[in-house]
Parts: sequence; C-alpha cells; structure tokens
Amino acid sequence: MIEIRVPATTANLGPGFDVLGLAIDRYNTFSFSASEKCNLPYDHLVYKAYRYTFNALGKPVVEVNIDVKGDIPISRGLGSSAACIVGGIMGANAMLGDLLDKDEILKLATEIEGHPDNVSPAIFGGLMISVMDQDRILTNKMPIQNSLKFVAIVPDFELSTEMARGVLPKVIRHKEGIYNVARVSLLLSAFATGRMDLIKEGLNDRLHVPYRSALIPGYQNVVDRAYEAGAIGCFLSGAGPTIMCMIDGDASGFVKELETFLIINYPGWNIFEHEIDQMGAIRL
Repeated sequence: MIEIRVPATTANLGPGFDVLGLAIDRYNTFSFSASEKCNLPYDHLVYKAYRYTFNALGKPVVEVNIDVKGDIPISRGLGSSAACIVGGIMGANAMLGDLLDKDEILKLATEIEGHPDNVSPAIFGGLMISVMDQDRILTNKMPIQNSLKFVAIVPDFELSTEMARGVLPKVIRHKEGIYNVARVSLLLSAFATGRMDLIKEGLNDRLHVPYRSALIPGYQNVVDRAYEAGAIGCFLSGAGPTIMCMIDGDASGFVKELETFLIINYPGWNIFEHEIDQMGAIRL
C-alpha cells in the first residue's frame, strides 16, 4: 500500500492574488492499494488526477482502491482541491516507480487545477511564489519566520471557488493594480527582513478581498476583533470563507480570546492554530 500525505494551503495572502501560497500543518492522507476496479467514482478529483498522470505519461492505468482520510475542510479556502490533485498525482507516480520529480508533478497539478498558487506549496511546503508564463511555471520558495503562527477561523458554511470568482470585476483600474503591487512587495520584504510591524499594511488588497468578503457575514467584525486581540495580520484564505490570522509567537491567548468571541457571536464557527509546513507532500 502507498500512502501520500499532503498539507492544507492558504493562498493569496492578501494582495498576492493567484501568486502567493503557504502550506500549513493540516493534512489529507491518501492510501493506494492495487485492485481490479477503483472504489471511488470516476469523476472523483483524486482518481481523476491519478488517471491523468498515467495518461500524461502514456502508461496504462493501474487500477487501485483509494482511501481518503481528510482533515482539510472542503470549500473553505484551505486548498482541499489542491490536496486531492497532488495526492492523486503522487499516488500514480509512486505506482509507476517515481518517474516524476516535484517540478514535473507541479506541471501536471497546474494543468488540472488551472493555476499553481495552491498546488505549489502543497508540493514543496513553505511560502511559495508562483508565476505562470505561457506554458512555463516559475516558482520560488521564500524563507519565513518559524515563530509565526497561523490561526484559521473557519465559518460553518461553504463558499465555492466558482461563486468567489464570479464576484470579481472583469477590469481593474490602474491605481488598484499599483496599490496591490506595492502591498505585495511590502509584504514580501517584511517576511524577508522580519519587519512584523509592516505585515498588516502589506496584507491589504483591492483586487479580490473587498468583493469576496461581502459574501461572508461578519467578516469585518471578526477581523477587527482579531486585531484587537493581537493579530499582526489577517487575510481571506484563498477564495474564502476562512479568515486567516497571523500571530508572532505564542498564539494560545489569542485563540482563547477569539474562541470566546466566536461562541457568543458566531456559534458554529471553528478556530484552529497552525504552524508552517515546510516539507510539503510526502510519501509516508
């Protein structure tokens, strides 16, 4: 039996729309064992990615049973689809004797997902900067302080990527583009130099958060409370609805305070403390 573990991811990080992605220590595990017929539906994303890999390499598909142990919530902006895609590709790769390196796995995963911002950190771990140039994918892993904690505030409802994409404007003004270029540059420089005081401003965005946050009742109320409780930065995780908060150092006090706030104001919402996953997807 082959077991693949893939981390959850949080993408965009404010102004880094479709460019930045970070792996966190929450995981899905995928087990593959030889079988006459797969137990998953034909259109299941893990099985789809598994078959795609064999077809891309011109190899006959080896049928398997696939067991999915999922800890990444679906349609919450934490990279559940990316984890399924990466898990399926890596399972197929293992069945084929590891013909693909991680860059080749990234290429296949991006072909399926459509963009690399989630699949890149899911594969490599850490904070990844990913750019698509026609048929090329350019990625770079950026060091980030391990003292940073990421606290996920997860609403009790789903938000599909299709709906979140649908509210985005087709055209942006020049000054909005400049605003985001400036903030993502500031954010990355803050990570590089340890200037935690610049994180909050560096996370500001005008390309997607103003439109998507309107789909999340209580978004601004939760963000304001998180800053009052000591967060150094807050951002919409992926397409949402999860709100990710950054804490420099011990996050236990912050989590306790926000838990009380959520119980009173947003019962059913959950809160989870995470660290950065630096390893990415691995075979167990």
